[in-house]
Amino acid sequence: MTLPDGTKVALGIPAKQGEKRAEGGFPDIPLGRPGTATEAAKVVLAVASPLFSYVTGQVISVTGGRNM
Repeated sequence: MTLPDGTKVALGIPAKQGEKRAEGGFPDIPLGRPGTATEAAKVVLAVASPLFSYVTGQVISVTGGRNM
């Protein structure tokens, strides 16, 4: 994408979903792989369901254990 000032900005996912990095996987993610859109959507569905009716003011990280 090109911005109005002419600067080019790369858009999208740098590597295909699930594709390992050249340097040996995803060492910063304990599960060893990136998350999928379906996994993120499951959290949204859970929060919108009656199962979370008593939960308020929480941030739910869908990170595969990254930044623990």
